[in-house]
Formats: sequence, C-alpha cells, structure tokens
Amino acid sequence: CGCAPRRGRRAHLGVQQTHVAGALFALRRPAQRLRAAAAQVSQSKPRAACASVRHRRDSQRLLSCAEAMSPAGGAAPQWAVVDAASFATVRVALPPGSAVRCEADAAVTLSHGVEVEGELQGGVLAGLARSLLTSESFFTTKVSAAAGGPAGDALLAPQDPGGIALHRLAPGGDLLLTSGAYLAADVGVELVSEVQGGSVGNVLLSGTGLFLLRARGQGTVALAAHGAVHSFDLKPGERRAVDNGHLVAWSAAMPYTTGLASRRSLFHSVASGEGLMCHFTGPGRLYLQSHKPPDLQAASSGNDGGRGVRPRRSRP
Repeated sequence: CGCAPRRGRRAHLGVQQTHVAGALFALRRPAQRLRAAAAQVSQSKPRAACASVRHRRDSQRLLSCAEAMSPAGGAAPQWAVVDAASFATVRVALPPGSAVRCEADAAVTLSHGVEVEGELQGGVLAGLARSLLTSESFFTTKVSAAAGGPAGDALLAPQDPGGIALHRLAPGGDLLLTSGAYLAADVGVELVSEVQGGSVGNVLLSGTGLFLLRARGQGTVALAAHGAVHSFDLKPGERRAVDNGHLVAWSAAMPYTTGLASRRSLFHSVASGEGLMCHFTGPGRLYLQSHKPPDLQAASSGNDGGRGVRPRRSRP
C-alpha cells in the first residue's frame, strides 16, 4: 500500500535531521574559532580576504593560514616608504608582539613603548663576515613592540641620502644585495655573507665586489640606494645591460656576465664613456640606483666619460 515505505522515509528523514542537529552542535566551537581567526587576519586586508574566501568553511585551515601570515599569532609589521625620492625613509607600523631588524643607528624616531636591543644575528663569525666583507654593521638592531603593550611605529633611514625600495621575500626566492644596500627586514628574513659566484670578471669588473649579502626566508626587506631606486622584472630570456656601480640587488637565481657596453667594438665602448656593463638574463628582478656612490665613481672602470669625479660639498 505504500505506507511502510513512507514511514521508512519519515524515519530516515528523522535520522538525517538528528545527524544535522548533532553536526551543527559540534560546529559551534569551530565556528567561534572561525570568527576569532577572521578577526585576527582582518588586519591584513589583501591576505585576509583571500583567506576568508578560501577557508570560510574550515576553521582549522583558517587558523593555520592566520598563524602563517603573522608569526607567533600576532599581526605582521606594515612597511611604507615616506618621501620616496632622494631623501627617503621607511616607516614601520608595529602591532603588539611584532618586531623588525635594521642596521645599527638606522632608527630616526620610535613611538612610546617601542624597544630597541642589539643582536648578534647569526653569531660572531656571521657578524664579522657582514662587517668586514659587506660593509654592514657587526651588530643588528631589533625594534619591537611589547606583546601586552600598545601598537607602535618606527622611522628608519640609511646613513646616506637616497631612495628606498621594499622587496617582498618568499621562501626559495633569495635576493643578492650589494655592499651597503641592506637597511632593514622582518625577523623572518635571514642575512648571510657569501662569495660571489660566476666568472672572475664579475668579481673584478661588475662593481659589486667579491662578497655579497644573501637575503633568504620570508618577509619584507628594505633596500637603500644612492639616488632614486628603479626596479625591473625580466621575463624568461629577456636581457638587460646595467652600468657597473648602479646595481643594488637582484634575484639570486638570475645569472649575469660582465662585458663591453657596445657589442660592436672596444672603441665604441670606450668612446661612449660606458666602458663595461653587467648583462642580466631573466627571469628575475633587478633593483638599480640612479647614481653611483662617490667611492664607486672613483673606483669605476673609466665609466665617467672623461668627466671625472665631482667632490662632495662640505657641510656647513
């Protein structure tokens, strides 16, 4: 007569409703954690939006994403370049519990509650290598906001006037820095000194020197330059020639060679005043400075076009 199947269907629906009610009850606590995680990552709008869309139905994955976005479960520092011209500075907003590292004597001003402490990053040998081989400071400065205190900020500046570029470092995307290019970085970034690979010509004629500073890890790196900073993203196989002495940083996986500026002849390279140039091949990113530092101008391979080195003006 069909009654039994209908009763069976009603019984089956009752069981389903029981399971749904139980599942909703079990999801109450994860839902609370989901809301807490969404509030936690909301301080970083671009990444939080991505996280909330991708993980809105999975509280555990959202919490993991939030923890990966900001170390120790707190919000990450926010970087911004101020007066991005020849006298640039970088302002770092420090949420409670966050910290950054910078070169010694790079702090211009700190808000109330922000602490500074000297660190020997990597140990004594690493500090000696940075100081003697890449002209960086022996000690690094850690600027932090207390975990239980208010948010703060720090204004950082390099020793010499010039521009500042912010590079977002990802795992596996190491960056090579020339001497004096490092200003500051997130605590998730590691800096090590290493011997420059490649040919002898790159070491002697590129203007970058024998030793370079490698930045690896994850976080933001602030690069200091002499004059304005220009960045170029090279596609696979794309080539770009750079006058020696204008290099600031480049992707570690991007090869380059040092050769004549003109492919036609030595005469054209010398007569043009360019002499030698570094030839990069993509893919990768280049950071260049618009002007050579005075010490590099004096040691340049005749790339002044006969103009000579103009002396610095004495301070009043």
